[in-house]
Amino acid sequence: MHVFAFTPHAWVRRHRAASSFLVVAVLAQAVTWASPAPPSVLGAAAVATELDLSTAARAGESRHVGVERVASLHALSAIRVPIWGSYVTGRSVPLAPVTVTLRSGAGLERGLQTMTTVANGTFDVDLVDPAGRPVAIQPEDVLEVAEATGDPLLIRVPQLSARADLASGAIVGQAPPGTEVTVSVEYDADGDQGDVTRVTALTDDSGQFRADFAGQRALARGMGGQLVAVIRGVRFVAGWSAPRLAVDLGVSFLDTFVVLANVPAGQTARLRMTDAAGRLVLEAAQAAGFAPFPGFPGESCCMSMVNLRLRGPDGATVLPVAGDRLELAVGDERTAMTIDPLAATVFAAEDRIVGRTRPDVAVTVDVRRNHLFIAQGGRTVQLRSDADGRFEHAFGAAYDVRPNDRLVLSADLDGHILRRLGGVPGLIFDLGEHTVAGALAPDANITVDVQGGAGLRGSAVVRADADGRFVARPLDAAGAPVALEAGDRVSVRAEDGLPSEPISALVPRLTMRLDGETGTVAGTVDLGGEFAVQANRSEFLMFEGFSGVVRPTVGADGTYSAVLDPPRGLIRGSVVEARYRTAEDHVALLRRVVPMAMVQHGGATVCGSLPAGPVTARLLDAGGTELAQATGQVAPNQRFELTLRGPDGQLAVSRAGQSVRVEAGSDILLVDLPEAHARLDALTGTVDGDGPVGAKVWVIDPADRCYYRDAPGRNFGYRFGGGGKVLGAEGRYRFSNGAGMRPGDGMQVSFFLPDGHAFYLNTYRLQGRIFVGTPRVGGRVSAGLPVSARLLGPDGAPRATGATVAVADGRFELGLADAGGQAVASQPGDTVRLEGGGEVVDIAVSALDFDYSVETGVLGLAPAQATVRLDLELTASRQTFQRTADMAGAFTFLPADVPARAGWSLADVRLVRVTLPTSGGHEVVVEARLGENTVPTPTDPSSTRTPVAGTATATGTATATSTSTPHPSATRPVFRGRAYLPWLHR
Repeated sequence: MHVFAFTPHAWVRRHRAASSFLVVAVLAQAVTWASPAPPSVLGAAAVATELDLSTAARAGESRHVGVERVASLHALSAIRVPIWGSYVTGRSVPLAPVTVTLRSGAGLERGLQTMTTVANGTFDVDLVDPAGRPVAIQPEDVLEVAEATGDPLLIRVPQLSARADLASGAIVGQAPPGTEVTVSVEYDADGDQGDVTRVTALTDDSGQFRADFAGQRALARGMGGQLVAVIRGVRFVAGWSAPRLAVDLGVSFLDTFVVLANVPAGQTARLRMTDAAGRLVLEAAQAAGFAPFPGFPGESCCMSMVNLRLRGPDGATVLPVAGDRLELAVGDERTAMTIDPLAATVFAAEDRIVGRTRPDVAVTVDVRRNHLFIAQGGRTVQLRSDADGRFEHAFGAAYDVRPNDRLVLSADLDGHILRRLGGVPGLIFDLGEHTVAGALAPDANITVDVQGGAGLRGSAVVRADADGRFVARPLDAAGAPVALEAGDRVSVRAEDGLPSEPISALVPRLTMRLDGETGTVAGTVDLGGEFAVQANRSEFLMFEGFSGVVRPTVGADGTYSAVLDPPRGLIRGSVVEARYRTAEDHVALLRRVVPMAMVQHGGATVCGSLPAGPVTARLLDAGGTELAQATGQVAPNQRFELTLRGPDGQLAVSRAGQSVRVEAGSDILLVDLPEAHARLDALTGTVDGDGPVGAKVWVIDPADRCYYRDAPGRNFGYRFGGGGKVLGAEGRYRFSNGAGMRPGDGMQVSFFLPDGHAFYLNTYRLQGRIFVGTPRVGGRVSAGLPVSARLLGPDGAPRATGATVAVADGRFELGLADAGGQAVASQPGDTVRLEGGGEVVDIAVSALDFDYSVETGVLGLAPAQATVRLDLELTASRQTFQRTADMAGAFTFLPADVPARAGWSLADVRLVRVTLPTSGGHEVVVEARLGENTVPTPTDPSSTRTPVAGTATATGTATATSTSTPHPSATRPVFRGRAYLPWLHR
């Protein structure tokens, strides 16, 4: 026997290949080997025969370990495990492979990663699932750390958590009994990293600990840090935070309403919002990121910020109002705040601000000069509201408040922050869209008048939002838009709301000519103001088309000429914007575009950028003969989108060898369509093909209608985007999202030609939609591909068939009919075998049904515990919800489920559609439209329980036929799927 002396913190295991025992990890206690087999799991469940946990060992006394047949000796050490994170680090043999596997407590594999250690033996792995997404390490999970040879090191993850007790100035939490933990404060109340304060504590017999920071550091909301426990040599780390809510009223800095909160890294924050009466308004959830940086990989891991977007069950943004209550739950932490009033009026002429909020609240007022394209310079003051909640401040000589300055109000509500982003009242004239915008009084009716030399030219009345912002398009007496002209006087006043000053300003002179070839802008502008020009990104490319801000020199006659820097910013599709800030600090905007056209190859869509006005697109064959045409108007934002149709009114399908000619005034754009192909491997998420030599290729997932942005920044919302590759002599390309494609998903491949115009191909994975109880089968596949369907009965016998070809956007719909041409409706228990795009899929037809009335809402039937999508088509919008069936298959959407502040009721519903996603990614659907499928509402449905049989028509609409005596209608009609479900009305 060979005897080796080890300091405490060592663990011995058997080396399978060399039949020897190796020191492979560091332990908190010394170890006496007392068994011919090594411990199977390193963790809180290790048994006493495997570990000697003597008091001497705790005190640091060395122990001796007897080892037989030693062949080699090395350490697998310094292992660090972030609970609720995925980034595991450690040390092993230099330049050797290490595999880390994450399993649940039940043994199911949740994540795996392999890497080769660096020269000093360290390794760091980010555990991911099969789709490449990081997975969070949770308590009771088991980590397997395996080298090239030998048994893996098994680490059971303990319960480890902490929360802030602000009242007593301590961090309290849980860890295995008898564990020494170190708690640190690493973030201050503003969420910034600064000085680190650490406190060490020991858990009691129940696993509870208390780290007291009293006298060392005052704890407050917004702070956070980490909890570290070294258990049998493994460094387990978890985050803690004292959540601080920062709520934006009205519009946030990101122009979409959010609630910001600091939460422990890796955990999920859940927010509940109720109104003043205690009724639920919405619920939101967001997982916090787990950041291993800055510092050595994995060292910082404690706190993250989450953005909780406030969206109702229908997906619409819900703005909080005074009296609403926000309750946040994350891990062991719970906190809440009530929304109080926060608003202000700015009197620019007096350099004075007057506002209101809750009594005796600290308020920060920040005013910034809103220079062209950037806000800079300004003044920040700290105020406190009086007993009536009023606050007031006169800036005097300290700061000259000007129209269109940016204004931010912040109120400290018991450690939480309530903010309102607004502006000092001022006007913005858009001389291209001919609108008047600005900020005046929150939630007020705003009247805008435009006076010319001959008197009143036009006017508008609009409602300002919660920030006081408004946009108005004045109309003349005949209801036509009024073009704003230099010298017009625009007057704006608030008819109600907070007290405010009326505004009156002259429309300045501002013109611009654009030469896209040279990047030159020229025109005229009034003297005495501030003037700047910038080229924004192309509307069609993800990261191209920017230029710096240029401030042209304006001559004594008001003319200017300048070259944008860099001129390459003026690629086709770029938008050049001129901004002029008058001497009175009102702003005029004027935009010009570099004309561009984009054409759908294999489809009918043409879109692009052109000066506003009429536009015509023509599809031409190789000889110049017109095959299809589309006419329309370029919108005031200088964008257009048209759909080509042939003489018969059918959608056109463009092909290689053809071209599209776009005409708008003096602009004529010609896009030739060469040979180009896109092939989709749905399983790997790979698209490959060929295109014209010299074209630049971009690929996005999911596919878009036309690579055409409805709003700036929308192109950052894709799961995958890549490219920028210029096709070489072979014209080949290949891109992969690395995650595969779901049925119905697609990729768009865009080819940007050397002349700056573009065309695109959309390719989709086959998806089917089965309309239960009707002959309808719909779905999506790549445009122009044939699709066939076969309806099979429960016994597998064919009942009907159908076939069609996907249209220009890839969508298809076919009817099922028997050999005699009679329509055949699908029924629960049937199977639809769908073939298209190289795939053959079987879609089982499930039981799916519903009844609807204004009084009862939707009462539905689906497979037990299935989640369905409920679409309600209203008079002017469509609302979407999710519902989960109970064990009996019942689900409901009741009148009480209409979201608070929704602005609609069940009386507005015109169509109900219920969609059941299948496990394979397809859809089973049942729907009914008001007027097509109505029967009287029973006065007592539960007493009769008499079914109403549904009879499917060839068009797919279910017609109800009662088998009992109809009851008089109570108030409004009920319309149904295919059958009356009386047992759901109990």
